[in-house]
Amino acid sequence: MHTKRMTTLLSLTIAAGTTLAFGFNADAPPKPDSTTPKSQSNASEDARLLSFHKVSSLMGSDVANSTGEVLGTISDLVVDRGTGEIGFVVLEHGGVLGLGSDQVAIPYNAFRLDRAQNRLRLGVTAAVMENSNRQTPPGWIEVDLDAWDDAVAALRNELLGSGDGRLRDPYDGAMNTDKRLTVEGVVESLDRDHIVDGPEQVIAAIRSSDGATTRVALGPSWFVAGQRDVIARGDRVRITAFALETPGTDLLVASELEADDLSVRLRDQDGSAKWLDIRPEQVMDTNEWVEPMVLMSDVIGMDAHALGEDSGEIEDAVMEASTGNVFMLSLDPNENILGIGDELRCVPWAIAAIGRERVRIDATEEMLQKCEPMPDDVQVFITPVRLQTAYSAFDVPADTFEPRPNDAWSEAYALGGWEARGPLAAAVNRGASSSVQGMLERMETTALPAGVSDAAVLLVRTNDRSMRVLVGPKWFMDRQDTSKIIGSNATVTFKEARVGGQTYRVATEIETDDGRVITLWRDGRPIWDVS
Repeated sequence: MHTKRMTTLLSLTIAAGTTLAFGFNADAPPKPDSTTPKSQSNASEDARLLSFHKVSSLMGSDVANSTGEVLGTISDLVVDRGTGEIGFVVLEHGGVLGLGSDQVAIPYNAFRLDRAQNRLRLGVTAAVMENSNRQTPPGWIEVDLDAWDDAVAALRNELLGSGDGRLRDPYDGAMNTDKRLTVEGVVESLDRDHIVDGPEQVIAAIRSSDGATTRVALGPSWFVAGQRDVIARGDRVRITAFALETPGTDLLVASELEADDLSVRLRDQDGSAKWLDIRPEQVMDTNEWVEPMVLMSDVIGMDAHALGEDSGEIEDAVMEASTGNVFMLSLDPNENILGIGDELRCVPWAIAAIGRERVRIDATEEMLQKCEPMPDDVQVFITPVRLQTAYSAFDVPADTFEPRPNDAWSEAYALGGWEARGPLAAAVNRGASSSVQGMLERMETTALPAGVSDAAVLLVRTNDRSMRVLVGPKWFMDRQDTSKIIGSNATVTFKEARVGGQTYRVATEIETDDGRVITLWRDGRPIWDVS
Protein backbone atom coordinates (compact mmCIF):
# COMPACT_ATOMS: atom_id res chain seq x y z
CA MET A 1 0.00 0.00 0.00
CA HIS A 2 1.21 3.50 -0.63
CA THR A 3 0.12 7.01 0.00
CA LYS A 4 -0.34 9.83 -2.52
CA ARG A 5 1.63 12.75 -1.14
CA MET A 6 3.94 15.48 -2.46
CA THR A 7 7.36 16.14 -0.97
CA THR A 8 8.41 19.61 0.21
CA LEU A 9 12.03 20.22 1.25
CA LEU A 10 13.77 23.30 2.56
CA SER A 11 16.11 25.08 0.19
CA LEU A 12 18.04 28.32 0.39
CA THR A 13 16.43 31.02 -1.74
CA ILE A 14 18.28 32.38 -4.76
CA ALA A 15 17.34 35.44 -6.76
CA ALA A 16 15.17 35.19 -9.89
CA GLY A 17 13.27 32.17 -8.68
CA THR A 18 16.05 29.57 -8.76
CA THR A 19 17.33 27.79 -5.67
CA LEU A 20 20.64 26.71 -4.34
CA ALA A 21 19.91 24.04 -1.79
CA PHE A 22 23.18 23.46 0.04
CA GLY A 23 23.89 19.85 -0.88
CA PHE A 24 20.92 19.56 -3.26
CA ASN A 25 22.16 21.32 -6.41
CA ALA A 26 25.75 20.80 -7.46
CA ASP A 27 25.44 23.03 -10.52
CA ALA A 28 25.64 26.78 -10.12
CA PRO A 29 22.60 28.52 -11.56
CA PRO A 30 23.22 31.34 -14.03
CA LYS A 31 23.67 34.83 -12.70
CA PRO A 32 20.29 36.55 -12.65
CA ASP A 33 19.49 39.34 -15.09
CA SER A 34 20.39 42.58 -13.35
CA THR A 35 17.19 44.13 -14.68
CA THR A 36 15.02 41.62 -12.77
CA PRO A 37 14.18 42.82 -9.25
CA LYS A 38 14.89 40.24 -6.59
CA SER A 39 11.41 40.81 -5.18
CA GLN A 40 10.06 38.96 -8.23
CA SER A 41 11.55 35.70 -6.99
CA ASN A 42 8.94 32.95 -7.08
CA ALA A 43 10.73 30.73 -4.61
CA SER A 44 8.40 28.60 -2.52
CA GLU A 45 6.95 30.43 0.46
CA ASP A 46 6.04 27.19 2.25
CA ALA A 47 9.54 25.69 2.30
CA ARG A 48 10.14 23.92 5.59
CA LEU A 49 13.18 22.59 7.33
CA LEU A 50 12.68 18.86 7.78
CA SER A 51 14.33 17.04 10.65
CA PHE A 52 14.83 13.27 10.44
CA HIS A 53 15.52 11.02 13.41
CA LYS A 54 15.70 7.33 14.16
CA VAL A 55 12.90 6.43 16.56
CA SER A 56 15.40 4.56 18.76
CA SER A 57 17.34 7.82 19.27
CA LEU A 58 14.19 9.49 20.60
CA MET A 59 13.35 6.70 23.04
CA GLY A 60 14.90 7.49 26.39
CA SER A 61 15.72 11.09 25.46
CA ASP A 62 14.89 13.97 27.78
CA VAL A 63 12.15 16.54 27.17
CA ALA A 64 12.71 20.02 28.58
CA ASN A 65 10.83 23.31 28.64
CA SER A 66 12.04 26.66 27.31
CA THR A 67 14.00 27.39 30.51
CA GLY A 68 15.91 24.11 30.24
CA GLU A 69 14.07 22.30 33.03
CA VAL A 70 13.98 18.57 32.23
CA LEU A 71 10.34 17.47 32.47
CA GLY A 72 10.70 13.77 31.80
CA THR A 73 11.97 11.05 29.51
CA ILE A 74 10.32 9.72 26.37
CA SER A 75 9.40 6.09 27.01
CA ASP A 76 7.33 5.46 23.86
CA LEU A 77 5.48 6.88 20.88
CA VAL A 78 1.84 6.08 20.08
CA VAL A 79 1.45 5.92 16.30
CA ASP A 80 -1.42 5.48 13.84
CA ARG A 81 -0.80 2.00 12.46
CA GLY A 82 -2.05 3.10 9.02
CA THR A 83 -0.60 6.56 8.39
CA GLY A 84 2.43 6.47 10.69
CA GLU A 85 1.32 9.75 12.27
CA ILE A 86 2.48 10.12 15.87
CA GLY A 87 -0.57 10.72 18.03
CA PHE A 88 0.97 10.81 21.49
CA VAL A 89 4.36 10.93 23.16
CA VAL A 90 4.49 8.84 26.35
CA LEU A 91 6.52 10.78 28.88
CA GLU A 92 7.88 9.19 32.05
CA HIS A 93 8.41 11.61 34.91
CA GLY A 94 9.01 11.62 38.65
CA GLY A 95 10.56 8.80 40.63
CA VAL A 96 14.18 7.79 40.96
CA LEU A 97 15.87 5.46 38.47
CA GLY A 98 12.48 4.56 37.08
CA LEU A 99 11.03 3.62 40.47
CA GLY A 100 7.81 5.36 41.45
CA SER A 101 7.63 7.21 38.15
CA ASP A 102 4.43 8.15 36.33
CA GLN A 103 3.63 7.89 32.62
CA VAL A 104 1.47 10.33 30.74
CA ALA A 105 0.50 10.31 27.05
CA ILE A 106 0.70 13.85 25.67
CA PRO A 107 -0.52 14.80 22.16
CA TYR A 108 2.41 15.22 19.79
CA ASN A 109 1.01 18.58 18.69
CA ALA A 110 1.70 19.91 22.18
CA PHE A 111 5.46 19.60 21.63
CA ARG A 112 7.80 21.90 19.81
CA LEU A 113 10.92 20.81 18.01
CA ASP A 114 13.90 22.44 19.69
CA ARG A 115 16.25 22.46 16.72
CA ALA A 116 19.13 23.98 18.65
CA GLN A 117 19.15 21.16 21.22
CA ASN A 118 17.86 18.56 18.72
CA ARG A 119 15.09 17.39 21.04
CA LEU A 120 11.40 17.86 21.72
CA ARG A 121 10.33 20.72 23.95
CA LEU A 122 7.14 21.05 25.98
CA GLY A 123 5.80 24.41 27.12
CA VAL A 124 4.90 23.57 30.72
CA THR A 125 6.63 23.91 34.06
CA ALA A 126 8.02 21.06 36.12
CA ALA A 127 5.22 21.73 38.64
CA VAL A 128 2.60 20.92 35.98
CA MET A 129 4.32 17.57 35.35
CA GLU A 130 4.51 16.80 39.06
CA ASN A 131 0.79 17.47 39.48
CA SER A 132 -0.36 15.87 36.21
CA ASN A 133 -1.69 12.76 37.95
CA ARG A 134 -3.91 14.95 40.14
CA GLN A 135 -4.80 17.72 37.70
CA THR A 136 -4.36 16.40 34.15
CA PRO A 137 -4.11 19.09 31.44
CA PRO A 138 -6.65 18.82 28.58
CA GLY A 139 -5.78 16.04 26.14
CA TRP A 140 -3.22 14.43 28.46
CA ILE A 141 -3.88 10.85 29.57
CA GLU A 142 -2.33 9.04 32.51
CA VAL A 143 -1.28 5.62 31.21
CA ASP A 144 0.48 2.49 32.35
CA LEU A 145 2.30 0.84 29.46
CA ASP A 146 2.55 -2.37 31.49
CA ALA A 147 -1.25 -2.52 31.15
CA TRP A 148 -1.44 -1.45 27.51
CA ASP A 149 -4.99 -2.77 26.92
CA ASP A 150 -6.35 -0.39 29.55
CA ALA A 151 -4.12 2.43 28.34
CA VAL A 152 -5.18 2.11 24.71
CA ALA A 153 -8.85 2.16 25.70
CA ALA A 154 -8.21 5.50 27.42
CA LEU A 155 -6.45 6.79 24.32
CA ARG A 156 -9.39 5.72 22.16
CA ASN A 157 -11.77 7.52 24.50
CA GLU A 158 -9.70 10.63 23.91
CA LEU A 159 -9.91 10.16 20.12
CA LEU A 160 -13.68 9.74 20.30
CA GLY A 161 -14.10 12.71 22.60
CA SER A 162 -12.05 14.93 20.32
CA GLY A 163 -14.05 13.90 17.24
CA ASP A 164 -10.95 12.30 15.72
CA GLY A 165 -11.52 11.32 12.09
CA ARG A 166 -10.03 7.83 12.50
CA LEU A 167 -13.31 6.61 13.97
CA ARG A 168 -15.59 8.00 11.27
CA ASP A 169 -17.09 6.50 8.14
CA PRO A 170 -16.71 8.94 5.23
CA TYR A 171 -19.17 6.92 3.10
CA ASP A 172 -21.94 6.66 5.66
CA GLY A 173 -25.24 7.53 3.96
CA ALA A 174 -23.62 7.76 0.52
CA MET A 175 -23.85 4.05 -0.44
CA ASN A 176 -26.63 2.35 -2.36
CA THR A 177 -26.96 -0.70 -0.13
CA ASP A 178 -29.55 -2.20 -2.47
CA LYS A 179 -26.96 -2.39 -5.24
CA ARG A 180 -24.22 -4.92 -4.46
CA LEU A 181 -21.58 -5.63 -7.08
CA THR A 182 -18.90 -8.31 -7.35
CA VAL A 183 -15.41 -7.47 -8.55
CA GLU A 184 -12.91 -10.20 -9.39
CA GLY A 185 -9.38 -9.83 -10.64
CA VAL A 186 -5.78 -9.05 -9.76
CA VAL A 187 -4.74 -6.29 -7.36
CA GLU A 188 -2.97 -3.73 -9.53
CA SER A 189 -2.27 -1.14 -6.84
CA LEU A 190 -3.06 -0.31 -3.22
CA ASP A 191 -3.13 3.44 -2.59
CA ARG A 192 -3.64 5.25 0.69
CA ASP A 193 -5.82 8.25 -0.02
CA HIS A 194 -6.62 11.05 2.39
CA ILE A 195 -10.32 11.72 2.94
CA VAL A 196 -11.51 15.15 4.03
CA ASP A 197 -12.64 14.99 7.67
CA GLY A 198 -12.22 11.22 7.73
CA PRO A 199 -9.65 8.42 8.02
CA GLU A 200 -7.08 7.70 5.36
CA GLN A 201 -8.59 5.06 3.07
CA VAL A 202 -6.99 2.09 1.33
CA ILE A 203 -8.10 2.17 -2.33
CA ALA A 204 -7.53 -1.04 -4.28
CA ALA A 205 -7.34 -0.98 -8.08
CA ILE A 206 -8.55 -4.37 -9.37
CA ARG A 207 -7.82 -5.39 -12.95
CA SER A 208 -10.34 -7.92 -14.28
CA SER A 209 -9.76 -10.54 -16.98
CA ASP A 210 -11.13 -8.20 -19.67
CA GLY A 211 -8.50 -5.58 -18.82
CA ALA A 212 -10.88 -3.16 -17.07
CA THR A 213 -9.76 -1.58 -13.78
CA THR A 214 -12.16 -0.96 -10.88
CA ARG A 215 -11.31 1.17 -7.83
CA VAL A 216 -12.64 -0.09 -4.50
CA ALA A 217 -12.38 1.58 -1.07
CA LEU A 218 -11.51 -1.14 1.44
CA GLY A 219 -11.57 0.92 4.65
CA PRO A 220 -9.31 2.98 6.93
CA SER A 221 -5.62 2.18 6.51
CA TRP A 222 -5.26 1.43 10.25
CA PHE A 223 -8.14 -1.08 10.10
CA VAL A 224 -7.02 -2.81 6.90
CA ALA A 225 -3.41 -3.00 8.09
CA GLY A 226 -4.44 -4.47 11.43
CA GLN A 227 -6.23 -7.53 10.05
CA ARG A 228 -4.65 -10.95 10.54
CA ASP A 229 -3.95 -11.18 6.81
CA VAL A 230 -3.88 -8.49 4.17
CA ILE A 231 -3.79 -8.51 0.41
CA ALA A 232 -0.84 -7.35 -1.64
CA ARG A 233 -0.21 -6.23 -5.18
CA GLY A 234 -0.48 -9.17 -7.56
CA ASP A 235 -3.00 -11.10 -5.42
CA ARG A 236 -6.14 -12.46 -7.05
CA VAL A 237 -9.21 -11.32 -5.11
CA ARG A 238 -12.97 -11.36 -5.08
CA ILE A 239 -14.68 -8.30 -3.58
CA THR A 240 -18.34 -7.69 -2.86
CA ALA A 241 -19.02 -3.96 -2.84
CA PHE A 242 -21.64 -1.22 -2.74
CA ALA A 243 -21.99 1.46 -5.37
CA LEU A 244 -21.85 5.10 -4.26
CA GLU A 245 -24.80 7.36 -4.97
CA THR A 246 -22.47 10.29 -5.57
CA PRO A 247 -22.86 11.43 -9.21
CA GLY A 248 -19.79 11.15 -11.39
CA THR A 249 -17.85 8.67 -9.24
CA ASP A 250 -16.92 5.14 -10.22
CA LEU A 251 -15.50 4.29 -6.79
CA LEU A 252 -17.04 1.26 -5.06
CA VAL A 253 -17.08 0.59 -1.31
CA ALA A 254 -16.09 -2.93 -0.25
CA SER A 255 -18.19 -4.99 2.12
CA GLU A 256 -16.42 -8.37 1.83
CA LEU A 257 -12.96 -9.33 0.63
CA GLU A 258 -11.79 -12.83 -0.28
CA ALA A 259 -8.45 -14.13 -1.49
CA ASP A 260 -6.39 -17.29 -0.97
CA ASP A 261 -6.76 -18.29 2.71
CA LEU A 262 -8.19 -14.83 3.44
CA SER A 263 -11.72 -13.66 4.15
CA VAL A 264 -12.48 -10.28 5.70
CA ARG A 265 -15.86 -8.67 6.34
CA LEU A 266 -15.45 -4.92 6.10
CA ARG A 267 -19.11 -3.86 6.30
CA ASP A 268 -22.44 -5.39 7.24
CA GLN A 269 -25.22 -5.86 4.70
CA ASP A 270 -26.72 -2.51 5.68
CA GLY A 271 -23.39 -0.83 4.89
CA SER A 272 -22.37 -0.15 8.51
CA ALA A 273 -18.59 -0.21 8.98
CA LYS A 274 -17.07 -3.06 10.98
CA TRP A 275 -14.44 -0.76 12.46
CA LEU A 276 -17.25 1.10 14.23
CA ASP A 277 -18.78 -2.07 15.71
CA ILE A 278 -16.88 -1.85 18.97
CA ARG A 279 -17.42 1.04 21.32
CA PRO A 280 -14.96 1.82 24.15
CA GLU A 281 -17.21 0.32 26.82
CA GLN A 282 -17.34 -2.97 24.91
CA VAL A 283 -13.76 -3.26 23.79
CA MET A 284 -12.53 -5.46 26.62
CA ASP A 285 -15.28 -8.01 25.93
CA THR A 286 -14.12 -8.95 22.44
CA ASN A 287 -10.98 -9.84 20.52
CA GLU A 288 -12.31 -8.59 17.18
CA TRP A 289 -11.38 -4.95 17.62
CA VAL A 290 -8.29 -3.65 15.83
CA GLU A 291 -6.80 -0.64 17.57
CA PRO A 292 -6.05 2.45 15.44
CA MET A 293 -2.91 3.15 17.47
CA VAL A 294 0.18 1.06 18.13
CA LEU A 295 3.23 1.54 20.34
CA MET A 296 6.48 2.01 18.47
CA SER A 297 8.20 -0.17 21.06
CA ASP A 298 5.90 -2.99 19.89
CA VAL A 299 6.61 -2.36 16.20
CA ILE A 300 10.37 -2.42 16.71
CA GLY A 301 11.29 -6.06 17.05
CA MET A 302 8.24 -7.36 15.17
CA ASP A 303 8.74 -10.16 12.65
CA ALA A 304 8.47 -8.98 9.06
CA HIS A 305 6.84 -11.06 6.33
CA ALA A 306 7.00 -10.58 2.57
CA LEU A 307 5.85 -12.93 -0.17
CA GLY A 308 4.23 -15.02 2.54
CA GLU A 309 7.58 -15.82 4.13
CA ASP A 310 9.55 -14.70 7.17
CA SER A 311 11.80 -11.91 5.91
CA GLY A 312 13.49 -10.74 9.11
CA GLU A 313 12.46 -8.24 11.76
CA ILE A 314 11.94 -4.51 12.20
CA GLU A 315 15.11 -3.16 13.77
CA ASP A 316 14.18 0.55 13.93
CA ALA A 317 12.13 3.27 12.23
CA VAL A 318 12.68 6.81 10.96
CA MET A 319 10.47 9.80 11.75
CA GLU A 320 10.25 13.38 10.48
CA ALA A 321 9.97 15.47 13.61
CA SER A 322 8.43 18.73 12.37
CA THR A 323 5.39 16.90 10.94
CA GLY A 324 5.40 14.05 13.44
CA ASN A 325 5.32 11.18 10.96
CA VAL A 326 7.05 7.80 11.07
CA PHE A 327 7.67 7.20 7.36
CA MET A 328 10.35 4.52 7.06
CA LEU A 329 11.05 1.16 8.70
CA SER A 330 14.51 -0.33 9.10
CA LEU A 331 14.37 -4.01 8.12
CA ASP A 332 16.95 -6.42 9.48
CA PRO A 333 16.59 -9.19 6.88
CA ASN A 334 17.13 -12.84 7.54
CA GLU A 335 20.68 -13.76 6.66
CA ASN A 336 21.09 -13.93 2.88
CA ILE A 337 17.32 -13.83 2.24
CA LEU A 338 16.74 -13.23 -1.46
CA GLY A 339 20.43 -12.48 -1.79
CA ILE A 340 20.26 -9.09 -0.03
CA GLY A 341 22.47 -10.10 2.90
CA ASP A 342 21.93 -8.93 6.46
CA GLU A 343 22.50 -5.19 5.93
CA LEU A 344 19.68 -3.02 7.32
CA ARG A 345 17.26 -1.98 4.56
CA CYS A 346 14.77 0.86 3.99
CA VAL A 347 11.10 -0.17 3.84
CA PRO A 348 8.53 2.66 3.49
CA TRP A 349 5.79 2.63 6.11
CA ALA A 350 3.37 3.13 3.20
CA ILE A 351 3.87 -0.46 1.97
CA ALA A 352 3.89 -2.01 5.44
CA ALA A 353 0.81 -3.38 7.17
CA ILE A 354 1.41 -3.12 10.91
CA GLY A 355 -0.53 -6.02 12.40
CA ARG A 356 -0.93 -7.25 15.94
CA GLU A 357 2.12 -9.49 15.90
CA ARG A 358 3.92 -8.96 12.61
CA VAL A 359 4.55 -6.52 9.79
CA ARG A 360 3.49 -7.57 6.29
CA ILE A 361 5.49 -5.94 3.48
CA ASP A 362 3.79 -5.43 0.10
CA ALA A 363 6.78 -6.12 -2.12
CA THR A 364 7.95 -8.51 -4.81
CA GLU A 365 11.23 -10.41 -4.69
CA GLU A 366 12.73 -7.97 -7.20
CA MET A 367 11.72 -4.97 -5.06
CA LEU A 368 13.32 -6.44 -1.95
CA GLN A 369 16.52 -7.11 -3.87
CA LYS A 370 16.67 -3.46 -5.03
CA CYS A 371 15.73 -1.76 -1.74
CA GLU A 372 18.15 0.79 -0.34
CA PRO A 373 20.43 0.21 2.67
CA MET A 374 19.44 2.21 5.75
CA PRO A 375 21.88 5.15 6.11
CA ASP A 376 23.65 5.68 9.41
CA ASP A 377 22.76 9.39 9.27
CA VAL A 378 19.06 9.54 8.39
CA GLN A 379 19.22 13.31 7.88
CA VAL A 380 20.40 12.47 4.34
CA PHE A 381 16.70 11.92 3.54
CA ILE A 382 16.45 15.71 3.28
CA THR A 383 18.08 15.27 -0.14
CA PRO A 384 15.28 14.57 -2.64
CA VAL A 385 17.30 11.97 -4.56
CA ARG A 386 18.02 9.93 -1.43
CA LEU A 387 14.41 10.07 -0.31
CA GLN A 388 12.96 9.22 -3.71
CA THR A 389 15.36 6.33 -4.26
CA ALA A 390 14.20 4.65 -1.05
CA TYR A 391 10.61 4.74 -2.32
CA SER A 392 11.16 4.07 -6.02
CA ALA A 393 12.55 0.60 -5.31
CA PHE A 394 9.01 -0.32 -4.25
CA ASP A 395 7.29 1.60 -7.05
CA VAL A 396 5.54 4.04 -4.71
CA PRO A 397 5.73 7.86 -4.47
CA ALA A 398 7.76 9.50 -1.73
CA ASP A 399 6.17 10.96 1.38
CA THR A 400 5.14 14.63 1.38
CA PHE A 401 5.58 15.54 5.05
CA GLU A 402 2.51 17.75 4.99
CA PRO A 403 2.09 20.06 8.03
CA ARG A 404 -0.62 18.97 10.42
CA PRO A 405 -3.91 20.89 10.16
CA ASN A 406 -3.42 22.57 13.50
CA ASP A 407 -2.88 26.29 14.11
CA ALA A 408 -0.57 25.62 17.02
CA TRP A 409 1.53 23.29 14.90
CA SER A 410 2.53 26.03 12.47
CA GLU A 411 4.30 27.75 15.34
CA ALA A 412 5.99 24.60 16.61
CA TYR A 413 9.54 25.64 15.86
CA ALA A 414 12.00 26.33 18.67
CA LEU A 415 14.90 28.05 16.93
CA GLY A 416 17.35 28.58 19.74
CA GLY A 417 17.05 32.38 19.83
CA TRP A 418 17.31 32.72 16.04
CA GLU A 419 13.58 33.22 15.48
CA ALA A 420 12.28 36.16 13.45
CA ARG A 421 10.66 37.80 16.48
CA GLY A 422 13.63 37.37 18.81
CA PRO A 423 16.09 39.99 20.07
CA LEU A 424 18.84 38.86 17.68
CA ALA A 425 16.59 39.37 14.66
CA ALA A 426 15.56 42.77 16.02
CA ALA A 427 19.21 43.74 16.36
CA VAL A 428 19.93 42.59 12.81
CA ASN A 429 17.05 44.65 11.44
CA ARG A 430 18.23 47.74 13.35
CA GLY A 431 21.82 47.36 12.21
CA ALA A 432 23.65 49.22 9.48
CA SER A 433 24.17 47.37 6.21
CA SER A 434 27.59 46.81 4.68
CA SER A 435 29.46 44.28 2.53
CA VAL A 436 32.84 42.65 2.06
CA GLN A 437 34.48 41.06 -0.97
CA GLY A 438 36.92 38.19 -0.74
CA MET A 439 37.46 34.44 -0.77
CA LEU A 440 35.16 32.29 1.37
CA GLU A 441 37.88 30.58 3.36
CA ARG A 442 36.16 28.22 5.82
CA MET A 443 33.33 27.75 8.32
CA GLU A 444 33.79 27.89 12.08
CA THR A 445 31.56 27.91 15.16
CA THR A 446 31.23 30.56 17.84
CA ALA A 447 29.21 30.90 21.03
CA LEU A 448 26.75 33.78 21.38
CA PRO A 449 25.24 35.46 24.45
CA ALA A 450 22.87 33.50 26.69
CA GLY A 451 19.56 32.67 25.03
CA VAL A 452 21.02 32.30 21.54
CA SER A 453 22.46 28.99 20.33
CA ASP A 454 25.89 28.69 18.69
CA ALA A 455 26.45 30.39 15.35
CA ALA A 456 28.13 29.20 12.17
CA VAL A 457 30.78 31.73 11.17
CA LEU A 458 32.14 32.27 7.66
CA LEU A 459 35.72 33.49 7.34
CA VAL A 460 36.10 35.86 4.38
CA ARG A 461 39.71 36.46 3.26
CA THR A 462 40.32 39.89 1.76
CA ASN A 463 43.65 41.25 0.49
CA ASP A 464 44.80 42.33 3.93
CA ARG A 465 42.75 40.48 6.53
CA SER A 466 40.16 37.81 7.41
CA MET A 467 36.68 38.95 8.42
CA ARG A 468 34.31 36.78 10.50
CA VAL A 469 30.65 36.92 9.47
CA LEU A 470 27.82 35.00 11.15
CA VAL A 471 25.78 33.14 8.51
CA GLY A 472 23.17 31.45 10.72
CA PRO A 473 22.56 29.04 13.60
CA LYS A 474 24.95 26.10 13.76
CA TRP A 475 22.09 23.59 13.88
CA PHE A 476 20.86 24.94 10.54
CA MET A 477 24.21 25.16 8.78
CA ASP A 478 25.14 21.65 9.96
CA ARG A 479 22.33 20.43 7.71
CA GLN A 480 23.72 22.20 4.63
CA ASP A 481 26.60 21.22 2.36
CA THR A 482 28.61 24.44 2.58
CA SER A 483 31.56 22.85 0.76
CA LYS A 484 29.96 24.01 -2.50
CA ILE A 485 30.76 27.66 -1.75
CA ILE A 486 33.97 27.36 0.28
CA GLY A 487 36.89 28.49 -1.87
CA SER A 488 34.70 30.75 -3.99
CA ASN A 489 35.24 34.48 -4.35
CA ALA A 490 32.12 36.30 -3.27
CA THR A 491 30.48 39.46 -1.99
CA VAL A 492 28.95 39.00 1.45
CA THR A 493 26.30 41.54 2.46
CA PHE A 494 25.81 41.79 6.22
CA LYS A 495 24.19 43.79 9.01
CA GLU A 496 26.01 44.92 12.16
CA ALA A 497 23.93 43.66 15.09
CA ARG A 498 24.66 44.58 18.69
CA VAL A 499 23.69 41.77 21.10
CA GLY A 500 24.73 41.35 24.76
CA GLY A 501 27.12 44.27 24.60
CA GLN A 502 28.95 42.92 21.52
CA THR A 503 28.67 43.73 17.83
CA TYR A 504 28.37 40.91 15.30
CA ARG A 505 28.36 40.95 11.51
CA VAL A 506 25.39 38.85 10.38
CA ALA A 507 25.26 37.83 6.72
CA THR A 508 22.02 38.54 4.89
CA GLU A 509 23.12 37.56 1.38
CA ILE A 510 26.07 35.89 -0.35
CA GLU A 511 26.73 36.39 -4.06
CA THR A 512 29.56 34.38 -5.56
CA ASP A 513 31.54 35.55 -8.58
CA ASP A 514 30.10 32.69 -10.66
CA GLY A 515 26.55 34.02 -10.16
CA ARG A 516 25.12 32.16 -7.18
CA VAL A 517 23.00 34.38 -4.95
CA ILE A 518 22.13 32.90 -1.56
CA THR A 519 19.57 34.93 0.38
CA LEU A 520 19.75 34.25 4.13
CA TRP A 521 17.38 37.03 5.26
CA ARG A 522 14.37 38.17 3.26
CA ASP A 523 12.20 41.14 4.25
CA GLY A 524 13.72 41.16 7.73
CA ARG A 525 13.14 37.44 8.36
CA PRO A 526 15.75 34.64 8.41
CA ILE A 527 15.01 31.79 5.99
CA TRP A 528 15.24 29.15 8.75
CA ASP A 529 12.19 30.58 10.53
CA VAL A 530 9.18 29.50 8.46
CA SER A 531 6.60 29.78 11.24
